[in-house]
Order: sequence, then C-alpha cells, then structure tokens
Amino acid sequence: MAQPVRFDIPHRLGRDEARRRMDKGLGDLDRAMPFASRIGKTWQGDRLVIEVTALGQVTTANLDVAEDKVSIELALPGLLGMFGQKIAGVFQKRTAELLTDDRPER
Repeated sequence: MAQPVRFDIPHRLGRDEARRRMDKGLGDLDRAMPFASRIGKTWQGDRLVIEVTALGQVTTANLDVAEDKVSIELALPGLLGMFGQKIAGVFQKRTAELLTDDRPER
C-alpha cells in the first residue's frame, strides 16, 4: 500500500466560508481529471470525501476544512500511484484557487 499524500492549503476565510466555497467550487473535478471514470463527493461533518475511480481502482481524497486551512490527504493505491503527482496537483491547484479568489460572486 502506498503512503498517503498529505498537504495543507492555508486560508483566511473561516471554516464556514471555506466549506461553502469548497462545496460550490469543486463541481468541475470531472473536467480536471479526464482519466477518471467516476467521481463521487460526500460531506461528513467538516470533511469532504471525494472518491475517484480510474483504471479500475478507487482513490479517496479527504479534505478537512478548518478555520485557517484545508488539510488534504490522498490515498493512491496500485496503478493510481503513477498519476499521484497529477491527482495531487489537481486538488492542490483547485482548492487553492477556491480559497484565495477574492472576487465577489455574481
């Protein structure tokens, strides 16, 4: 079993606003990960659990929303380890964009 990939994305939004942005803004993951055959998202308290199915395997991303950061942990089994940097990069880039975009919403 591969070691999980972990990283934090700091923010200054507070837990509620960060969670709202994550909930609203992660709807486009299927476009960012065209290699995935299925992407499922569920909230468990302040944890967003995302399951990505690719190459017949399932990887789980846990995004824990805190007052000042979002902690992300990815489990990349088997062949998905080959895409580890790409998968982690997608989560890191998209989450950082959501948490730092100061433009007013329309």
